[in-house]
Amino acid sequence: MLHKIEKLVSDFKQSIIQSEAEVRSKFIVPLLDILNYPSYLRSEEFPVYGFEGGKRLPTKNADFLLFASKEFAAHRGYTQNDIDWVQKNSLLVVEAKKPGEMPEISGQPQYYTIWTKAIAYLAIDGERIRGYYYSVTDVDYKIIDCTLDDLAQHPAIRAFSYDEI
Repeated sequence: MLHKIEKLVSDFKQSIIQSEAEVRSKFIVPLLDILNYPSYLRSEEFPVYGFEGGKRLPTKNADFLLFASKEFAAHRGYTQNDIDWVQKNSLLVVEAKKPGEMPEISGQPQYYTIWTKAIAYLAIDGERIRGYYYSVTDVDYKIIDCTLDDLAQHPAIRAFSYDEI
């Protein structure tokens, strides 16, 4: 796996990446393949519903949400049944950012993770990658925080693979 990641990073570095969309298509999608996520379990721009007290917050779309079942297309709606299904089947949230725009605080991917009850989340800006396992009762567990150049030297990335989650 680490050899494949090394090749991915090398190929990715050949491009001049200028947008979040390029980070998504040229790095994140191939990385998810390396991490053994079948494409049929990957949703892009999946709606996430949050609440403040009894009030619904504006819907936000997660860049990538990986599921345990391919039935996610039937559960994009705002019903209790759909929300329950998402919370039972969410595995991994992946947030893409434009190169150099990695936020100091992981608010956006953490927000998606809280409301979907995904097990973990990654944030990737084309220069850095940060990954956490979500904790309901404590601070989220930082598993990885490195540059993409160093990613192949961090076997901890395996913790985000389909086989591990």
